[in-house]
Amino acid sequence: EGDWCHGRWTGFGRLSNGDGDFYEGGLKNDHKHGSGKMKFADGRIFEGQYVRGQMMQGKMTYHDGSVYNGAWVDGMRHGRGKCVFVDGSEYEGEFKEGSFHGQGKMTWNDGGWYIGHWCDGEMNGYGKEIRPDGSLRHEGEWRSGQPLRDSQQHRRR
Repeated sequence: EGDWCHGRWTGFGRLSNGDGDFYEGGLKNDHKHGSGKMKFADGRIFEGQYVRGQMMQGKMTYHDGSVYNGAWVDGMRHGRGKCVFVDGSEYEGEFKEGSFHGQGKMTWNDGGWYIGHWCDGEMNGYGKEIRPDGSLRHEGEWRSGQPLRDSQQHRRR
């Protein structure tokens, strides 16, 4: 239901695809456009901005309670954003095709954190990890989520 203009849905409306997904918000030329809220059949809820039917910027709440707020491309987290997980851990930084990728900071629920480069969801490149007690675990190069010990700068608190 919604506004019909020149043979197309335009303005504010509500759409259901019959598979349990439900959208309420802006429409333009038969596409989701502008501010809107999408409830997916699998329990996810997206609230944010759409352009020509595509999510562009906004908040996705997942069925497990974790939340991502940031940029989207082709239905995936892509660009800058922040993800808060159910256990209280959070990642803020760059995403590519749904994964942590580029510069970012992960803060774990125990107080430890890593800041640096990520590739395909793993610590990769230059970065620094601090343990929950505040001591340095590793500062230097990482590959596939593991520190390269020969690159470590030996500084201790």
